[in-house]
Parts: sequence; C-alpha cells; structure tokens
Amino acid sequence: MVTDDKAGDGVPGRREPSSYFDHVRPDRTVESVGEYRRSFRPSRWTERPHVMVSVLTICAEDDDRAQFLARRAYRYFAKPVAGGGDIVPFSSVAEMTARGLAEAEQAVADMLTATQAIGDHDHALSRLGELQNAVDADETMFMTPVFDIDDRSRSFELLVPTNG
Repeated sequence: MVTDDKAGDGVPGRREPSSYFDHVRPDRTVESVGEYRRSFRPSRWTERPHVMVSVLTICAEDDDRAQFLARRAYRYFAKPVAGGGDIVPFSSVAEMTARGLAEAEQAVADMLTATQAIGDHDHALSRLGELQNAVDADETMFMTPVFDIDDRSRSFELLVPTNG
C-alpha cells in the first residue's frame, strides 16, 4: 500500500486522485483500483477517491480495420508490456505490413485485443463499459496511438457521435 501522511494525522492511506494505465497492465487495473479505494483517506485535495483510467482505444468501421490501425501500437507496447525494456519507435505502415508481428508482439497484440477497446463501435463501447463497471472510474482517457490524423479523428467520431 502506498501511504501518504501529508495530513499529519498519523493515518496511512492514499489522499490524492489516482490514475491507472489499463493498456500497460490490464491484469492489475481492477486490483490496483480496489486497493486505492480501500486505502483512501479524505484530504485537503479530495474528500473521496477519484479514479482515472487510461484505455488503449482504437475504433474503426469494422474490427479488421481497427486491428490494422492497432498493429503499430502492438509493436510499440510489446517490450514494456512484456517487461522487456523501453518503448520502441513507431514503425511505418509499410514496414508493419511488410514484416508482420514478431512472436512477442503477437502475444501483446492478443492480450491487448482481449482487454482493450479495439474494434468497431459496438465492440469498443462494450469493452469501455466492461471496464467502467469493473472499476467505477470517474474519468476515462482514450489512449489512441494512431499515426494518421484522419484515422485518429475517425476513431473518436465513431466513439462519441455528435448530433448535428
């Protein structure tokens, strides 16, 4: 448990809002948020726990297109997610298309596909809803590592449709 006695009352516990990066350790998000909520103590910064969760979110017209857009992110996150080092630079679309995913990258791709909001509108929103139900986040941040600005903008448009 992380402790913070800035209040000076001798009572250990978290006293500030907290952020969780589900796209880095999805296997730990629910447990970590639960521990934060159990150890939280009111403070001058906030009277109640405040949770923000960052989710790898790539939405497209269909699952295949979303998976294609996510391929660069899979390689980008492969080493740090697997505990093997620093983030690697983004590959070009041509390079990713030509060489495919290495075994370690494919393992990360499988894990992220199963746990993150990558897919068409219904699939992405379903996954975001599952995570919201699991952690009761106050805020959700979309981590959308899509290089092309039009594809990235389209991802947001599909997630949050406007009314006119």
